[in-house]
Amino acid sequence: MTHQGTATSNDTEVIVVENYRLTTTVLRSKFQLYFPLVWKLNLFSIDLFREIRLGVHTSSNRKVAAKLEFLDAQLLSLQYEKKMYDRLKEIKGVAEIYYYEENWNNQYRAVLIMQQLGHSLDTLFELCQNQFSLKTILYIAIELITIFEAVHRRGIVYRDVTPKNFLIGLGERGQKHLYLVDFAFSKFYLDPATGQHIVDRVDHTIKVGTIRYMSLNVHRGHEHSRRDDMESLGYVFMYFLKQGKLPWSKLKGRSSEKERMIYNRKCDTTIEQLCQNYPESFAFFFRQVKCLSFTAEPDYQTLQQRFVNLFKRENFLNDGHYDWKTRIKES
Repeated sequence: MTHQGTATSNDTEVIVVENYRLTTTVLRSKFQLYFPLVWKLNLFSIDLFREIRLGVHTSSNRKVAAKLEFLDAQLLSLQYEKKMYDRLKEIKGVAEIYYYEENWNNQYRAVLIMQQLGHSLDTLFELCQNQFSLKTILYIAIELITIFEAVHRRGIVYRDVTPKNFLIGLGERGQKHLYLVDFAFSKFYLDPATGQHIVDRVDHTIKVGTIRYMSLNVHRGHEHSRRDDMESLGYVFMYFLKQGKLPWSKLKGRSSEKERMIYNRKCDTTIEQLCQNYPESFAFFFRQVKCLSFTAEPDYQTLQQRFVNLFKRENFLNDGHYDWKTRIKES
């Protein structure tokens, strides 16, 4: 399953929800979720009409962001996402939720108000002309492994690993921290009632995630588990190391055809080929996560420590300086 949308900005209409004043519209999208029914046939889609606004708390002036779901959306995605956020409360690296309400006016079905964050890693990568230093990539890897371990320990798999969903905070201090956003595609891999791990199943009709970073097992139709989030993280790390040029980045084709082409290229690309000319810690990461069984727990500490050790061997100064610090000031 993939998603895409169109955006508009600078809407001047003001919306007031409880004690929050929502002004600038930063995104109005018709998201289409594509489901490949059969490899060579057409697709069907579900439309999600959603709007994202920025605003403030009227008394404290605290900056907020709000997701608003229109009445004609075909899925109650905000209701589901709120459930995920509730489960992930107080995890450092997950945006804080301030307010949620359903059926509060005749245009929107639901509103979710949360902590306002800064740029995504995708935007920051562009600001840095598709070039992150090894130091910045290691900072990213170390922090994301910590966040994903915390999310997994709450019984949830993220399922849509992409630089677009990793945001930095606001202000000079906030720019040094990463946050996961958009849990609409996340899922419990542990049954909340019993604590039992879900059973693997193969279903080629629904594949959730961003194809560029999708794990091989998800390409093959397997259910997501923790190993798949981690493999997808590895592809994100290599995307940054390779300046945005993964071996399958420029493949062209229709949705289902392109997904198959990317899968084939990933299968044909060995770990050694993918990580050639880069520190061995990245190949080690892939070897560790690709051999995991469906229910196995990743060894987060070992994976993270390899990157910490590399950081030290490179004699990097641990000063919290990321490549985007000066770029944000310039932009």
